[in-house]
Amino acid sequence: MAPSRGPAVTPRNLHKTLANHKGPVHVARYAKGTAKYVLSGGQDRTVRLWNPELGTEIKSYSAHGYEVLSITVAHDNSRFASSGGDRQVFLWDVMTGQTIRRIPGHMGKIFTVEFNEDATVLASGSYDSTVRLWDLRSQNRQPIQTLDEARDAVQTIHVGKSYIATGSVDGHVRTYDLRMGELRTDFLGHPVTAVVPSQDNQTYLATTIDAHVRLMDMSTGKMLNDFTGHASSSYRIRACFGHGEASVICGDEEGKVWAWDLVDDMSCPSWVLVRMLFDRPQVTDASDHQIERRHIDSARMYRNEEQVGQAVRESGIPRDEIFITSKVNNPEHGFGTALAAVDDSLKKFGFDYIDLMLIHSPLSDKERRLQTWKALIEAKKQGKVRTIGVSNYGPRHLEEIREAGLETPAVNQVELHPFCQQKEIVDYCNKHGIVVEAYTPLIRGKWDNKIVELAKKYHKDPAQLLVRWSLQRGYVPLPKSSNPDRVVSNANVFDFEISSEDMATVNAMDRGKDGAITWNPVDAP
Repeated sequence: MAPSRGPAVTPRNLHKTLANHKGPVHVARYAKGTAKYVLSGGQDRTVRLWNPELGTEIKSYSAHGYEVLSITVAHDNSRFASSGGDRQVFLWDVMTGQTIRRIPGHMGKIFTVEFNEDATVLASGSYDSTVRLWDLRSQNRQPIQTLDEARDAVQTIHVGKSYIATGSVDGHVRTYDLRMGELRTDFLGHPVTAVVPSQDNQTYLATTIDAHVRLMDMSTGKMLNDFTGHASSSYRIRACFGHGEASVICGDEEGKVWAWDLVDDMSCPSWVLVRMLFDRPQVTDASDHQIERRHIDSARMYRNEEQVGQAVRESGIPRDEIFITSKVNNPEHGFGTALAAVDDSLKKFGFDYIDLMLIHSPLSDKERRLQTWKALIEAKKQGKVRTIGVSNYGPRHLEEIREAGLETPAVNQVELHPFCQQKEIVDYCNKHGIVVEAYTPLIRGKWDNKIVELAKKYHKDPAQLLVRWSLQRGYVPLPKSSNPDRVVSNANVFDFEISSEDMATVNAMDRGKDGAITWNPVDAP
């Protein structure tokens, strides 16, 4: 793989919503290079050209008789091709909006089209199980080659300099070496919806309809990593590499966007439905309320790990569908004591691993903080925890880790809401690719009139407005509730968007450290 060009800073703020299509949008593609436009295709049979900076539609392209399923953009951005349910490929002039060429020939829906490097050849993959290669320099109506090894619909194609990779519903990724005339097949066992090679063509991501994204070795077919947690059982989902190929990004069927660290396989959705920070008498009752994806935020300080483990086992939900966080308590700082704390937490939970282990606060001293962090690194190496992070750390505490040359925390969990926005901490975390988890995002119900009135404007309650504000700011909010109805209500935030003007109003509510309503030990010496 190509070397990373920087930290895996995944965009977390909603920039614009492009919303002129009538019905589902099946595909969106950015222009190549530095050009700044987006093409999208949908159920309404149109392709639309957008300015993503302004959020405005520039042009609409109409010729398809059925839904548009795939778009590919030429290297010079002067042309694009589209395909869909009408079994045809259309080649378009971007500026004029006119069709340059119509390419029939497939016997079923065309799920995918891709140009080669200089857009002289176009590849199309179809429900008819074939991949067809078309010479765009001639007007020959017949394909120059047909690849018919697939035994079911071809869902995805990638055209490299000397190879073509395809993914099929038959569960195979097929790589055709055009120079050697050889075919290599990797069997993944489930319908393949996307194949995305790395820049150096040494590996590729394969997305399959079994809720897995697999990192595969291109030459050997060996699986190098497996990314799970997202919902994918019915629809085509396409995963891709993030910035610098340091992360993996994909959407899912529940409306979430997932980001994993490419190496560490940290799986945490951009919005986790529920934080169940249980009081001990409420554990069993809360676990009985069925929610499809759970994040349980526990801690050794809360003394509830045994109850949480019991509740998880009694819920009947598979362990790998529940994201468990715990935290090393302040008196346990130090290498040996922190390692022992991890072991004790595993014993109390009754689990083989903990998804995310944090240092609960910086309340000791520099040396003990660093020794505690080294202990978490060691626990991660031993497979006892999947991902490690910190909580209540200010920039100075995070700098201690960086200056020591140690692994960067994946997460910093801090008190964060409109009254206490922790701007210096958020800026540091964004710069260094650290996920910001916001605890107490609902301000414990201490809402002023502005928040209440804004919520009414959007026909939402204040808690929903505050969760939505956190999401649009790019945080992972952790709303606490043991009330099942309130848990569901807090997650009902994807059917509205706070305007930029109203976001500015909420942003202006910051009182700095004076706005904190919990212990907030981010300035500990």
